[in-house]
Amino acid sequence: MKSTLYLLVILLSISITKQITATERPLSGQAKIDSLTKVLKKAKIDTNQVMLLNKLAGLYIDINPEKAIEYSNNALKLAQKMDWLKGEVDSYNMIGVSYTYSTFDSKKGLDYSLKALKIAEELNNSLTISYSLRSLGELYLESTRDSIRKKIESVEANTEFLNKEINLNKSIDFNKKAESVCLEVGDINSLVFVYRDLYLAYYEKDDTDKALRYFQE
Repeated sequence: MKSTLYLLVILLSISITKQITATERPLSGQAKIDSLTKVLKKAKIDTNQVMLLNKLAGLYIDINPEKAIEYSNNALKLAQKMDWLKGEVDSYNMIGVSYTYSTFDSKKGLDYSLKALKIAEELNNSLTISYSLRSLGELYLESTRDSIRKKIESVEANTEFLNKEINLNKSIDFNKKAESVCLEVGDINSLVFVYRDLYLAYYEKDDTDKALRYFQE
């Protein structure tokens, strides 16, 4: 049953990706990085440049997390210089995720993600709050993955991330809060990813009934 559910979520993720890209057919990988880098060089120092820097950071997370930290830190500095709080939230979230993937310093990643949530709540922007809650849920979920768990354990500051069950429960808690916000504002696109992470968390807890429920949502 568990292996079947895991296969189903993989197929769902592929389906979602196809639906999102079917009409847009955007560039991907290095081609997209090269394209955005060219645009960035010509961009004015404004909110658009902050967004470009964070987009580049997101593209670098899987292939060069250190580069992702560099871009997102530059985005944060620029957003702060312009007093653009929405840009600060996006940058803090990106830095948090980048640290988790690069140095496996989940504690530092958590600190940045919590800063993002605090500002988002001060802005009282539901979409920004939802994104910050999802980022926190993903951070705790990722810390349970076997592929990076040993690396996380090697960082002394990560002591609070060593209990897999607690991490799964925190991931579920943050994603359920994100679910409430998404339902309130009708953010269906974000809800898809919230349900995916809730499925994965319950799957890891061997709670197949709840995992199947969120897969079917």
